[in-house]
Amino acid sequence: MNSVDGFILTAESLDIKGKCEIRIYGIGEDGPFLIIIENHKPLFFIKSSCPSKYTENFERKHLTLTDFRGNPVDAVYFHSLDSFFNTKRYLKDENITLYESDLRAEDRYLMERFINGSV
Repeated sequence: MNSVDGFILTAESLDIKGKCEIRIYGIGEDGPFLIIIENHKPLFFIKSSCPSKYTENFERKHLTLTDFRGNPVDAVYFHSLDSFFNTKRYLKDENITLYESDLRAEDRYLMERFINGSV
């Protein structure tokens, strides 16, 4: 992996061949750069007590995290943004509480790595 020093200008996520890809555009000492993160898995959290039938087609992982009321939550990972948004819409229609489903995939990626402008 190459190292890049610079500043992030913008980032986006999109589906390429059924997989989520993150693109980070920036500027550095050597000019503009593009970083591509392939096969990223967008995610959100649901209560562990949520029946599995709602997430059986996706990777669901039990965690030691809880919501603000102390209820255990699971992470639900998706291979594509399309499946992320379709499942999000379906679960909301079923009145299933989702956590952090409003975070954009590229923002979560940067946030989890404590990247907030300069790289």
